[in-house]
Amino acid sequence: MREGRVPEAATYREFYRLHDRPFPLAPDLGAYLTTESHRRAVACLSHALARGEGVVAITGEAGVGKTTLVRYLEARLGARRVVAPSLPAVATSGEAILEALAAALGVAPGPGAPTLRAIEAALRARAPERGALLMVLDEAQRPAPEALDALRPVVGLSGTGGPLVRLLLVGRPELRDLLALPPLAWLRERVVVTHRLVPLEPEEVQPYVEHRLGRVGWQHDPRLSPDLFPALRLATGGLPRRINQLMTRLLVLAALDQRHEIGAAEIEEVADEFDEGPSETPVRLDPGALVAAEPAPWRDDLAVLRRRLDALYEELARERRRRDDAEAALLRAELQRLGPAPAVLGPLESVARHRVLTGRAAGAVDRG
Repeated sequence: MREGRVPEAATYREFYRLHDRPFPLAPDLGAYLTTESHRRAVACLSHALARGEGVVAITGEAGVGKTTLVRYLEARLGARRVVAPSLPAVATSGEAILEALAAALGVAPGPGAPTLRAIEAALRARAPERGALLMVLDEAQRPAPEALDALRPVVGLSGTGGPLVRLLLVGRPELRDLLALPPLAWLRERVVVTHRLVPLEPEEVQPYVEHRLGRVGWQHDPRLSPDLFPALRLATGGLPRRINQLMTRLLVLAALDQRHEIGAAEIEEVADEFDEGPSETPVRLDPGALVAAEPAPWRDDLAVLRRRLDALYEELARERRRRDDAEAALLRAELQRLGPAPAVLGPLESVARHRVLTGRAAGAVDRG
């Protein structure tokens, strides 16, 4: 504790008159604020469910909000419609996967085929009159390929209206590498929609922070300086979990110093000390189970480069849309200045009007 400061027992919640913690690390649906990336994930899943199609894969970095998205889907679709087995930290056998599924369905597992029959009976009893059950596997990058292979008969179950179960795979980016392995070709062929959750965009950081503070009685004390939000995104990469950690640290230290404003300077003060905690070590797959997989030492580096390239493509697409919108606006203004179009257009005016129409069409496509 710093000498001459407010005792740590007088927490930042008391100092700033907040009735609860604004940035808990556990998923909190009450504080859930859908980002553009999360909205697209829900739209992709809803589209797949509406069309009666099979497997959806959603990936994202640790801390991007994957588990929160799963909780949101459970709340939106209803507990009876969603089956979410809790996968063990290490699953190298199909029995472990089936036992987790049986436990989620309230079925006593047995040896081999009896477990599958009991799971099938429970799924049919739980199936809704219309549509299908949604089975969600969170942290789906953990199991070994042969463990996931145990789900093949479950995914293949069908009822009067089509497949009995839709499968949602949620995991870290390594999930894409896992699905690319030859033993899981059967599962990869059933994937109809994939979506990568991305960190908060720069313009999403301020609404996220203020939404969480507002839920716990924040009355603009401490005041959040405008330069806080760009610095916050830079320090956290826009990952919600890291934002929660850093904001909690900032509030604690600001209360100890009896400050009523925080900004970029405070982030610089704690950035060197900021630690998101020990990262979870990915489960290594058994090389013997990877029939044609190359245990190359550069796989992790390649995955990082691929994610950076994806982010670069997204940024380029956004920049292109901004440029096209700006150019179309200038052309529209010029055409309005020229007045109504004459019966016969000159070559330059024809080109200008064509570019305006093209800009409108491109903008409509982008917005769609």
